[in-house]
Parts: sequence; structure tokens; C-alpha cells
Amino acid sequence: MTQNSKTRRIGTATLGMGLVAFGILFLIRTFVPAFSYIWLVRLSPLLLISLGLETLLSLRSTENTKWLYDKTAVFLMIALTCFALVLSAGEWVWTHFVWSNGWYFPK
Repeated sequence: MTQNSKTRRIGTATLGMGLVAFGILFLIRTFVPAFSYIWLVRLSPLLLISLGLETLLSLRSTENTKWLYDKTAVFLMIALTCFALVLSAGEWVWTHFVWSNGWYFPK
């Protein structure tokens, strides 16, 4: 690697946008109970789309730049998506079953 080349990470910008987007959605859910966590799961593929767009846009660079995947950012995006899946499943269980005397009973 020469001294003139730069190293840039793919995934960092996507992680930042994903954290902001999911944070806004969680905030909306806090104040608007009708907003379901299922929407978080439905919108989670946008993280993969934005990561792909970030990768494609990095190919346009004609500079002497070395691109690396930010493995931590990619892992955190996957973890955030799994967290949204768990919240959605928890909400489904909570809305379809009632805790009574130590047993789950359908409504």
C-alpha cells in the first residue's frame, strides 16, 4: 500500500443511518402504541439494501482508495435486525396470549 492511498470502510455509514432510522421507529412506538414492532421487521431489509448501495457507490471511486468492510458495523446491523425480530415475536405473544396463574391461555 502506498502512502497516497486511503482506506475507507464500507458499512459504517449504513450502520449510522440504520441506528438513526431504528431509533426513530422505536421512539414512534413509544409514543404511538398503535405502531407495531412488526413494522421494524418489515423495514429491516432496508439495512441490507443500503449496505449494497454503499458497496456499489464505493466502486465509483476513481481515487487510489482501499475499501474494507467494517465487520463490526455489519455485525451490529445483523444484531439490530435480530433484536427487531425478537421484539416483534414478543409483541405477538403478548397480544395473543394472556398470562394467568402461570399458564398461557389464548384470548
